[in-house]
Amino acid sequence: MTERKAGYWLIEQASLIGPEIKITATDFETFSGGGSRCKIALQVPEGDIEWCAYGLVYALAVLSFGDARPRGLSDIEFDKEDEFHVVDYFECLRYEYGQIYFSADYVRGRCMKTHISVKQNGNITIETVNRGDIKRWIDKLRGKKLLNLVGNEQ
Repeated sequence: MTERKAGYWLIEQASLIGPEIKITATDFETFSGGGSRCKIALQVPEGDIEWCAYGLVYALAVLSFGDARPRGLSDIEFDKEDEFHVVDYFECLRYEYGQIYFSADYVRGRCMKTHISVKQNGNITIETVNRGDIKRWIDKLRGKKLLNLVGNEQ
């Protein structure tokens, strides 16, 4: 399986669960000086988390990367046509204390500042810094807009 095919397979898993995602809480705050933090709690059916977790986190990472822009000196590495790769995903992924964690700060010049945790009971938390309101990512996963790999060439 090529990396691109693996990415498509992960996106497919996310698209299958997308309509079942429920937002259970949102918290958005702005800081003096212009920064912000957004935290969203999601729930997917507990029985489904086993087969959809990795795809769902990958899809959220792809959406985060696609929206991310350079900050400060990171514009040196920024390439507008760049894609989020499966290898990027695995570099940011870990499993600890019975949970899946994804944490991305800067990836090739893009300020992602995205942290995702997935619990076995289907509770998912997404937290971002300086990314604005990220509920649009959930709308895309629910099928309100086409979800595609960043920079996809078909």
